[in-house]
Amino acid sequence: MNARARAALFGALVGSLYGCATTTPALFEPRAAAPNEAHLTAGGAALVPLQPVTDPDGVGHVVKPGMGSVVRATFGLGGRTEATLRYGGRDLGLGVRWNALEQRTEQAGVLGLLLGIEARGRLAVRPDDAIVHRDDARGYGATLPIAVTFQSDAGLVTAWGAVQLGVERIAGPFQADASSAPLELRLIRGFVVGQIGIGIGFRRVRVLAEMGIERDWVGGTLGGVDRSFAVTSLAPAFAIAIRL
Repeated sequence: MNARARAALFGALVGSLYGCATTTPALFEPRAAAPNEAHLTAGGAALVPLQPVTDPDGVGHVVKPGMGSVVRATFGLGGRTEATLRYGGRDLGLGVRWNALEQRTEQAGVLGLLLGIEARGRLAVRPDDAIVHRDDARGYGATLPIAVTFQSDAGLVTAWGAVQLGVERIAGPFQADASSAPLELRLIRGFVVGQIGIGIGFRRVRVLAEMGIERDWVGGTLGGVDRSFAVTSLAPAFAIAIRL
């Protein structure tokens, strides 16, 4: 598959998976991108709560279930370090990842330990979210991924197990009903996600699939009134990864 065909496949996949659920997939590669090398990943992720959230004011939309898009570009910096640029359904991320351990076999097998940090910015929530009429709240935060990664000899199969820890602050005007005045929303969201995944492919293209479980804690105020909740969710994801 030439570079133009790979780019067309990537763009078609991105366009078909537009969504705005709150998702934090891992979908890791087992080795760091080499200097002047780029990896592109595009796919979808879902968030499926395992129990209902009692939330008459609509504050629970900050952890929105459903489908979301996954688009990430990774650029090799050298020294087993890479920079990442990510777009999710409702946030942007810019980060650095370091393969603290990258043991290779003579047949191209890899065992790695990946550490990273990502700064994330939450985009304004769309008016069609749940019962929310309008929400101009935005947010910022950070995610810390830790993962053990594996690539089989000849690179046919990859696998990973990951834990991601994150926190973000969300603040701004929030209007749950068209007939009511906007209220000031101030929330802190903390989350932890455990994930396992597998990838299959060869040469420059790989298909990735992952299953995770996520726990979110949200607390703060809406119009000066305390609001808080916690929810546990399944977090499956899939993608196509292309090495340029």
